Amino acid sequence: MEKTKVFISAGHYPKRPGVQNKKLRLKEHFEAQKIIKLLVKKNDLQSPIELVEVPPVTLREKIDFIQSREFAGSCAIEVHFNAFCSGQGEGIECLHYPGSSKGQFLAARLQDALSGLLPFPSRGLRDQEDLYFLSATSIPAVIVEPLFLDNDRAAGYLLYPRAHCLIAGALYAGICAYVQHYTPKGEKNK
Repeated sequence: MEKTKVFISAGHYPKRPGVQNKKLRLKEHFEAQKIIKLLVKKNDLQSPIELVEVPPVTLREKIDFIQSREFAGSCAIEVHFNAFCSGQGEGIECLHYPGSSKGQFLAARLQDALSGLLPFPSRGLRDQEDLYFLSATSIPAVIVEPLFLDNDRAAGYLLYPRAHCLIAGALYAGICAYVQHYTPKGEKNK
């Protein structure tokens, strides 16, 4: 059985961890990395999906890693956490490259799965053409933002022992819904 390769990556990297919540001592990259590790553990030998963890390196190196290993039917997901200058932002959103029907479909499946499990409102899908992770890949790519890390109430959710596991489970459910709809057909375009 040919497996669908799904590249999963934690946003940013250790030297530049992204958004921080200093009060709760949370850093975006490291919280996303916890989710990625749990997501990889969900993969089993019987699954039609091969989850490939992208190393925690610079964005350009992540894209090079993905481009050198992609094949027909592949897709890529990067986990981030959102921020808003007031610290009052709230909700879940998934970003995809405009015009990528598969990317939009993947984003919708992930958005639905996250919104069904997390206690935050859905902010919906967003076309985003100026983000390198979305524009530089030749496969469908999505950025998920499960919550606002600079919002203490929302970020406090990550302090619950099972929070990362629930987010990973929702992402896996969204990936499965995508793969059930799109099976490898020899296409490498978005």
